[in-house]
Amino acid sequence: MNRRLIRTQGMGQKQGVESRCEGKRGGDTTIVSGPSPFDDLPGDCISNIISFTTPRDACVVASASKTFRSAVQLDSVWDKFLPPDYASLIPRVPRVFSSKKELYFSLCHHFLIEDGKKSFWLDKASGKKCIMLSTKELVITWGNSPQHWKWISTPESRFEKVAVLLNVWWFEIRGKTNTRLLSPGTCYSAYIVFKTVDKCPGLADLPVEVGVGLVGQDIPKQLIYFDGYMDMDARKERGETRDVMKPNKREDGWMEAELGDFCNEACCDEIELSVIEIKSPYWKSVKHGAATCEERRACQLCERGYFPRHWFLSVIKMRGENIVSESSSPFDGLPEDCVANIISLTSPRDACVAASVSKTLRSTIESNSVWEKFLPPEYSSLILGSQVFTLKKDLYFSLCNDPVLIENGQKSFWLEKASGKRCIMLSARQLAITWGNSPQYWQWISIPEARFEEVPELLDVCAFEIRGWMSTRILSPRTHYTAYVVYKTRNGCHGFRDLPIQVVIGLVGEKATKKFICFDESRDRIKRWGRRELMRSNERQDGWKEAEIGEFFNEGGLSLGCDEIELSIVDITSPYWKRGLIIQGIEFRPVKNTGLLSDIKSTMEQNYGVESRGEAGGEIVISRPIPSPFDNFPEDCISNIISFTGPRDACVAATVSKSFESAVKSDIVWEKFLPRDYSYLVPQWQDFSSKKELYFALCDQPVLFDYGGKSFWLEKATGKRCIMLSAMDLSILDADDPEYWDWITIPESRFESVAELQHTYRFEIRGGINTRVLSPRTRYSVYIVFKRWDQCFGFDSMPIEARVGLVGQEASTRFVCFDDGGRAWRDLVKPDEREDGWVEIGLGEFFNEGGLMNCDEVVMSASETKVLNWKRGLIVLGIEIRPSNVRKPTVKNMQREGKTRDARGKKGSLRFDFKERVTELYESIIYQKVLRALSKLQTQAIVIQMMQATMVQNHGVESRGEGGGEIINISEPSPFDTLPEDCISNIISFTSPRDACVAASVSKTFESAIKSDSVWEKFLPPEYLSLLPPSRVFSSKKEIYCTLCDDPRLIEDGKKSFWLEKASGKRCIMLSSKEVWITWGSSPQYWQWISIPESRFEKIAELLNVCWFEIRAGMHTRYLSPKTRYSVYIVFKTENGCPGLGDVPVEVGVGLVGQESSQKLIYFVGPSGRRRDRETRDVTRPEEREDGWMEAELGELYNEACCDDISVSVVEIKSPYWKRGLIIQGIEFRPTKNP
Repeated sequence: MNRRLIRTQGMGQKQGVESRCEGKRGGDTTIVSGPSPFDDLPGDCISNIISFTTPRDACVVASASKTFRSAVQLDSVWDKFLPPDYASLIPRVPRVFSSKKELYFSLCHHFLIEDGKKSFWLDKASGKKCIMLSTKELVITWGNSPQHWKWISTPESRFEKVAVLLNVWWFEIRGKTNTRLLSPGTCYSAYIVFKTVDKCPGLADLPVEVGVGLVGQDIPKQLIYFDGYMDMDARKERGETRDVMKPNKREDGWMEAELGDFCNEACCDEIELSVIEIKSPYWKSVKHGAATCEERRACQLCERGYFPRHWFLSVIKMRGENIVSESSSPFDGLPEDCVANIISLTSPRDACVAASVSKTLRSTIESNSVWEKFLPPEYSSLILGSQVFTLKKDLYFSLCNDPVLIENGQKSFWLEKASGKRCIMLSARQLAITWGNSPQYWQWISIPEARFEEVPELLDVCAFEIRGWMSTRILSPRTHYTAYVVYKTRNGCHGFRDLPIQVVIGLVGEKATKKFICFDESRDRIKRWGRRELMRSNERQDGWKEAEIGEFFNEGGLSLGCDEIELSIVDITSPYWKRGLIIQGIEFRPVKNTGLLSDIKSTMEQNYGVESRGEAGGEIVISRPIPSPFDNFPEDCISNIISFTGPRDACVAATVSKSFESAVKSDIVWEKFLPRDYSYLVPQWQDFSSKKELYFALCDQPVLFDYGGKSFWLEKATGKRCIMLSAMDLSILDADDPEYWDWITIPESRFESVAELQHTYRFEIRGGINTRVLSPRTRYSVYIVFKRWDQCFGFDSMPIEARVGLVGQEASTRFVCFDDGGRAWRDLVKPDEREDGWVEIGLGEFFNEGGLMNCDEVVMSASETKVLNWKRGLIVLGIEIRPSNVRKPTVKNMQREGKTRDARGKKGSLRFDFKERVTELYESIIYQKVLRALSKLQTQAIVIQMMQATMVQNHGVESRGEGGGEIINISEPSPFDTLPEDCISNIISFTSPRDACVAASVSKTFESAIKSDSVWEKFLPPEYLSLLPPSRVFSSKKEIYCTLCDDPRLIEDGKKSFWLEKASGKRCIMLSSKEVWITWGSSPQYWQWISIPESRFEKIAELLNVCWFEIRAGMHTRYLSPKTRYSVYIVFKTENGCPGLGDVPVEVGVGLVGQESSQKLIYFVGPSGRRRDRETRDVTRPEEREDGWMEAELGELYNEACCDDISVSVVEIKSPYWKRGLIIQGIEFRPTKNP
């Protein structure tokens, strides 16, 4: 079944569909008369899907069919587009809204809030919040002085009063506001809104410094004009070379100038803004001398507004596969244990929801194999002796509803019902309470409503302090947790009323979060103490109260390590005595998280009676099987798609269909998962039938390299590189003295020799490795692997200092223990037994950013040289480095899980930790993850790249970006031929010019679609019209694009050259030598400015004779493409070998202002003969260009967001020789080519 993509413009042309999203009810939408594949879906299901889009998309979707138009009118859709606090924002006027849609469009028109000091409205297309601050909310220097500023009322302003500038010398405006009024996760632009009269003398023609940003962060500054009427010549006469932003006229008649951008991440920050001009000696006023009242309305600074930056989608893509029927389910043909395995990869909540799909699923979900996966590995130890459960499902819900006391009644354990995550409450006996054992201050009592035997009651204290610790191994891994203090207050509670109690929580060794809570707050308000806001407590269903202490993320949990949580509840500043508080304990439970499946569950509960307690007591909805949309794709195309995932996901994808299973076996897939240098790692005598077999061989059989000093293997699930350094590759103190260390050979070692400690009192092991042999962008953990023999002593509970880190960066430090002696030491990391018989202990972690591309060095050490006791009986195998989310199977973990795994398993298979892959694998199995590759517009680029690889292999299509792309016709039909041409054009416009040319080879439909102007206009820069020669007429946008690639255009009075890179459409810039700063450049005895025909600029610089050679340049990154890595080159020519400079290394640097610049050396010519052979430094040599010039690379930079300044330097001042014979055309910036 073809997926139909709806596009506003395309459907408007072909079917008369129009979506203006205007008017009282959101605009009139023409209905398409043809049937839609969604017509059989329930209306509330469609409305739930649409509510996850945007208001603009909802209006467009209404044109798909009558079913969609009806669904879009529902309140459940528009309620999602309204802000959560919309009820408090509705204007207090006697108006009744007939629907949430009408309310939404009413809120799109601005209205006043907070006593008229702010204006609020919603952005119509996205529903994002917009705010304007009135001048009454700003701090204006001299704003209250009537001789300098005047406050007036004007009908064209939305506020009661605006500020009129009369006459000031010191012009300064500042303001602050909280981000809670703005939409979270949104980038905003800030503007100052004003009017000017009579050119605003003394201010309009001066650059004013402005800035906006979050308090506590660096605020970028820029310059604006309030009038900006000066032309380029006038600015040159005044010597003004800086870049100054001009104001723009608004539709409401006011002017606005942009102050800057900022991103509102979490609505808990404060924005700070400033508008300052204090350098000019002129007075800022209307006129010098007398002026009328109307003339004094110069520079009416009335409002400051925040408008979110938008990303508009021109295509709405819908899926219509799930057709409701009463026949059968696509799962009915699968074996029951297969379905059970699929469902066990989800969560308990989703399993209950899935029970409503078909009778097969409902029957399967009752299976013990499903619910056993949701239970913790040690669940058998949590069952009371008197309890008997016939089903694992009953046991699961028992552990959810009835908390179990563990560790001698010191902790309470239960499961969160929806996710199966672990929840823990520490009893007060597990906490450190100051004066807790003194009966005159605290007493321990038993009360029936407490789950623990005893709880403490506060009798009378002045210093209130409670502290606690707990290991994270008892919590669920990769989970956000919230901690709460659970308490009660007696009738005689005293000393806590509106008292701020400081609470702190965090992982030991990491930055902790701090906030203030209140045990006994006033009911009518929250009292503020300074700048601290007290967090309210909440009533619980069990009759107790709880106050949130804070949140933390548990990375490791049961499988990854032993991080420790530390918390405190303290008030030692209040002089009042306190009493009447009962503490039950500290509770840890997962942060509540609702998502798409939760909304589906809610919809099904309302309409089908499905409950999420394991009871499917309603009507069963059955779906008929639908063929996969990938069944018609070529197998190698599917293989290419899968190769962009990981080995784990590839094995999961093989279960989707037979087409996928066949595609996953392809060498194309598994070669992508192998390291590039895999051919050097395979023994010559070993032969493999497929790349998949080779991959699993490298996972299961570590390979020795570097003369047997290192061991290499791949992590099976991700394909990440793992390394072990042998003991011979380490630096061991006194290792060469047989009196202290002996080198032996044992059969269980993968290396030829291991180090055995005879006896020593100074224990020190160090190691290091270059990160180029590891996987890039990966967090690694470092372990020392060893054994203890019977006569081991001296290490009993001895703290060994372990350090791991990159050279030049601060190393992480921890203390480990090689032999814990069976005692619990809170601060020491204890060893774990491995399945291979060795023991390992974690030394630390580091993040490898570069991998193969960079050459960082990671160093690690384990030492104990302070306690002079003799140590012996240790056998060291080596130091192992593997990705942090991978843990070798240990005996302790296997016993805890109640099963033993085969570490190598069956060749070609992957063993998963099912709980890790909850949502991700669920979506993969039921097609959602794969279908998103075609349903999200942003991922169309990936699909086209896959097509490109496929077409290159099968049809010889090649795209070098030359001549606009050669089009190759293919006679075979394509699965895209049935899609509308404008839909294909829109998909391709999200790729790149190179990929568009390759895609033209897919079919004639693609070839025709790629010629569309809508494709090539997306590849052009927004200001392309100003770059075109006025005398030339272009027949298509593609011709314009190729012109801008092949013919660089001079901009800014000929001082810069601009063109596009043909393959990607990225911007390229060359600064002329007139735009750079050259020392002595204006002295004709040292430099002369000449014109030559082969230069693109009118004048270029020629070096005559200097001793001090220095060139510097700067440019704003807004001229370049965002999120792009650029290389910087100096373009030049030499005469007569450039005496005094050609063979001298020249220091160059490139970087962003405020950041560290990259430094290197270059030659303009370079030495020859023996001098060249004697050069030991890394010096970059120049290369000849196609245009006859030479170029030398100065360095690279990454342009993140086009809001920085670039600094470039080329300096040679150390050589005493005079230099001449160099002609400089300019400094060139172009995208870095991928290797």
